[in-house]
Amino acid sequence: MIALAVARHVARMVSRPAREIVEWTHLLANEEQLPAPTAKEEQEVKELRRLRGALRQASEDLQLARARALEA
Repeated sequence: MIALAVARHVARMVSRPAREIVEWTHLLANEEQLPAPTAKEEQEVKELRRLRGALRQASEDLQLARARALEA
């Protein structure tokens, strides 16, 4: 029973952020801003924090590339 409860808890901890990451890819595709960092993110597993950071960097890079393309 304890193992089942722990497994459910871990699954919830991963599935919510994973859904948010999928939403972020849609925001990137639609040239929309990603949400600002939150304190809750600091409690996530290291891999999700890294993924969020990479997506934020990609968003900044895309915005810069678009701005340069408009200037050209």
